[in-house]
Amino acid sequence: MADYRFSAQIISRSQGRSVTAAAAYRSANVIADARTGEIHDYTRKGGVEWTEIMAPQNAPAWTQNREKLWNMVEKKESRVDSQLAREVQLSLPHELNFEQRRNLVRDFVNREFVGRGMIADIAMHKPDRGGDQRNFHVHVLLTTREIGPEGFGKKNRAWNSREELTAMRAAWAEIQNAHLRQHLGPQAPQVSHLSYADRGEDKAATIHLGPIATGMERHGMETVLGDYNRDAARRNQSIRQSRERMAEIENTLERRATRSFGYVANKAKLEAKKAIDDKRTAEKSLQDILARKKPLTAATSPKALEAQILRETRAEIRALKKRIEATRRQGRTLRKKVRSVSQWVTNPARMIWLKIAELHQRNRLEAALRMAEAKLAVRQEWLRSYEGRTWMDQSRRVPELRTLRAEERKARRHVRAAERRVGQALVVAKEAEGLKSILYGKANVPSGVDLPENPGDSRKYLATMAARLQAAQQALPEDLRRKLAQELSKGRSQSR
Repeated sequence: MADYRFSAQIISRSQGRSVTAAAAYRSANVIADARTGEIHDYTRKGGVEWTEIMAPQNAPAWTQNREKLWNMVEKKESRVDSQLAREVQLSLPHELNFEQRRNLVRDFVNREFVGRGMIADIAMHKPDRGGDQRNFHVHVLLTTREIGPEGFGKKNRAWNSREELTAMRAAWAEIQNAHLRQHLGPQAPQVSHLSYADRGEDKAATIHLGPIATGMERHGMETVLGDYNRDAARRNQSIRQSRERMAEIENTLERRATRSFGYVANKAKLEAKKAIDDKRTAEKSLQDILARKKPLTAATSPKALEAQILRETRAEIRALKKRIEATRRQGRTLRKKVRSVSQWVTNPARMIWLKIAELHQRNRLEAALRMAEAKLAVRQEWLRSYEGRTWMDQSRRVPELRTLRAEERKARRHVRAAERRVGQALVVAKEAEGLKSILYGKANVPSGVDLPENPGDSRKYLATMAARLQAAQQALPEDLRRKLAQELSKGRSQSR
């Protein structure tokens, strides 16, 4: 799908920028800046497909020399905040080949820029190796002063006006669409310069990342602009899915037909089976919460909590002692092995190094053991204090119990809701089966019921189905209604 992009910016000296550096970088060329003495060499930069300077017919010959052109611009601008040039970046349609893209750029630049009296330095770029391979684009550096046979004249402020920019944006869409139709036929993809809001589309626009953010994203570093574009993509996908869902519902409503009561009964049984599965899942979740809650409710006394905390610290001490003993055993085993290796025995420095390494490791473990023993003593003393007992009673147990109780209430609500759906579905199935058995072979009576559309909420689905079954019952003759009521009364309590 062709992509539209028209981005314009001012290259200003107040931003610390140089138009000679910008021109050298865009064209992958070398330019010496006569004003500062710097040499901007970007000849090793890749990805440049084609460059050209387009100027009005009355422009001097030196304007075709990129270095002379932009040095004259730098020389003409004397202010520290001078606007040196304007840059326009355009996305090019990847559906066209190189020659077609170049002709498109020439056509647009000659009509919109050179035709207005500007000099345009064009650099057409290919996609980066690691980026989107459809990202063909062009950079156009534009002069801000009028040009004549004697050189640059006054600045044309009208070129910077919002009206001019809006007209150029519309012209770029128009010329691009014309070239697409010319090369790809009347069914060619088309672009628009209008925003999604102007087109009446409920869609979030993305932001151009630029070289810095693109490089960071490519190396796995998330950026603010990248996060914004990802959020916009997620929102657009959600909107697209919602529209597809609405279209599906509309198609379902159009195709919906009257179904037999047997089909309705089977549909309700499937809903009951799903509700039973939901109930089992909710019950299992409730059991897990109760299992997590039990130790907290059992350990009501500060003494039990104190024992639990001290057990954890003593377990840590035992683990450290085991590691120290294992280190000693490992050292003895290693020393036995190295004694059998002649190059170790004849080299005292290695034996000393081995012993030092063993001692360092053991010292670290013994230091950790002393720290754990000190921690145990401090905890014992603190747990006996008033502050420690207050913490055990309130800070540890109460908030966790409060959270678990809230989760328990939520899980019980889920269980009750699933139970109600099971009962409702079984009632609907029973009523549909009763209608089927009563009306089988009868004439001049309803033979089915319109199925409701399948919404996301099964409760609404069952409620709608039950209401339509009730309407079908009301349409029955009096004798059939009484017979149906008698049949439905059999086993209704069991179905509920």
